[in-house]
Amino acid sequence: MASLLDFTQRNGFNFLRIPFHLELFTQNKSPHGLGPNSDLNGLSALQVLDKVINEAGKRGIFIMLDLHSFTPDNFMTENMWYSSQYPESAVLSMWDRVIQRYANTWNVVALDLKNEPYGTTWNTNNPATDWNTAAARIANYIHNNGGSKFLIMVEGTSSSPPCADACFWGENFQGVHQAPVAVTLKKKLVYSPHTYGPGVSAQAYFSAGNYPLNMNSIWETHFGFLPTKTGNAIVLGEWGGKYDEQPRTKMWMDQLVAYLIAKGATDQFFWCLNPNSGDTGGILLEDWSTPVASKLAITKRLVPNPTTVTRNSNGQYCINGATTPSAPTGVVASVVSAVSSAASSVASAITGAVTTGSNTGTGTGSGTGSVTGTATGSATSTPGGGGGGGGGAASSSCTGLSATLTQRSSWTDGAGVHGIYDINIQNAGSSEAKNVPVNVRISGGSVEQIWNMVQSGSNYIVASIGAGKTYSGAGFISVGTPSVSLACGSTPTTPTNPTTPTTPTNPTTPTTPTNPTTPTNPTTPTTPTTPTTPTNPTTPTNPTQPGGGAGCSVGISFASSNMWNGGGAMTITISNTGTRTITNLSVKVAGASSTWNLLTSSAAADEYGLPTWAFPLPRGQKFSSAGFTYSGAQPSGGSVADIKCE
Repeated sequence: MASLLDFTQRNGFNFLRIPFHLELFTQNKSPHGLGPNSDLNGLSALQVLDKVINEAGKRGIFIMLDLHSFTPDNFMTENMWYSSQYPESAVLSMWDRVIQRYANTWNVVALDLKNEPYGTTWNTNNPATDWNTAAARIANYIHNNGGSKFLIMVEGTSSSPPCADACFWGENFQGVHQAPVAVTLKKKLVYSPHTYGPGVSAQAYFSAGNYPLNMNSIWETHFGFLPTKTGNAIVLGEWGGKYDEQPRTKMWMDQLVAYLIAKGATDQFFWCLNPNSGDTGGILLEDWSTPVASKLAITKRLVPNPTTVTRNSNGQYCINGATTPSAPTGVVASVVSAVSSAASSVASAITGAVTTGSNTGTGTGSGTGSVTGTATGSATSTPGGGGGGGGGAASSSCTGLSATLTQRSSWTDGAGVHGIYDINIQNAGSSEAKNVPVNVRISGGSVEQIWNMVQSGSNYIVASIGAGKTYSGAGFISVGTPSVSLACGSTPTTPTNPTTPTTPTNPTTPTTPTNPTTPTNPTTPTTPTTPTTPTNPTTPTNPTQPGGGAGCSVGISFASSNMWNGGGAMTITISNTGTRTITNLSVKVAGASSTWNLLTSSAAADEYGLPTWAFPLPRGQKFSSAGFTYSGAQPSGGSVADIKCE
């Protein structure tokens, strides 16, 4: 046990998610199978848990307790927050015992109410299955009965509301658009989705032609919108996979890391420390001591500078090298200010941690032995922005726009000199600039990752820059020497204030961009040519209304919002022209290179749905936040594929 905790601390992990089952707190049997942990012999299961928590505290490691199941080893089938054997009242009684035991333990700061409740529903007005109201009841009970210090981690559902893109267990939060979890202590609520790649379960989107670039919009739809929508943080409760053995899993993991960095949502728990998780493996190999170097590297890439906690001579716990208790700079709220003060926000809590793994002390008496997640995170957790924008009037030229490039950091390896760069675009004009085309050129290398831009042909699109504003949310990582220009004619600029390349052991990664939107992975851009003049907006209508019935009708128009040599961008406006409220809608768009606020449909390659938050759309109302880019000739428009009304 001590060596595992030492490894955890040594590698910058500062938060453990420990799964347990309900009977641990109600039966507290003696554990067995403790192996080399002779210091645990003779202890009850709860005493083992106490010792793990205490030793973790000595190393400055926070603890989340995760109700993984009700009985030993049944976490795969116990898919509600209660069971036939243990009703909700029994679950609340168990949380009473958790509070009594750990309310005054400084490093136990978070409670995961139920692992992967995939059998539940969301906002269906069924109290026996609705997880959103049950989670609120349990959270309020904990906070009102001596547990007000605890962060409450709420996982998602699986198929309620219906998940068009096949959500993983615990990943589906789409119901929050209509019904957020209504807790009394809102700042203590953290949404905690689980998400996995093709090595865990094959999904159609893992085989898409634009994989893994398509994942950004899928994650945004499933859970990425939460901070903007609710004001609460998201912290991934589980993610991981066999990075070295499975190439498509590696692609998925790299894309997820880039997505989380761009959103400023890098607080997460990696599954898992243990080597014995069959479909993901662990951070440790089968000898339980040798680390998987690539997994350490990817978590370090995500959180290069995790928060550290040390104990001073007065017995107080201090963060980031301080000698007296204080909150870290820029943190929303302090998690640890002294031994008597624990959690008040996820902001400074989840920062680079590992999970120890196990249903500690199973009902038959097994000790620390199953699987749990691993957490890594940043010292701050500012809720990030959502997906791309669009719609409205557009800029037809770069009049009043200028772009500069600033190097944030650099490092050198066998591939050359890598750098992290911020793009700053100033709009000195008197009107909003939309779909601004940006050209990034690399001498002697290529772009490796971008954020807050979408690709179209040889350019990247920044969705919107307000009149008189400077947009600094876009950027990229590259190897080689970059320059940036606006594709409508500005002079290319090279980075200002470049740092001298060094060769760090663990290269730094981007800090949180301001107001991020969904990132994508680009191909290497080419030099732009002189843009052409946009044509007048086209406004085709759709006279037929498939599937809607009487009074269920819609008008659809497409407007050219920008053009450049080799492509352009168009916005889509959906108008409810009927007498009934629209509850769902899909459109056909031919020739789209990339999209925003359009969801790929399995019905046809050119068919797209609208995000759940676009509905309901009452009569007389419009939805104009979707659009797409294209390469080559401008598409003639599109049509309504299907429509449903109340």
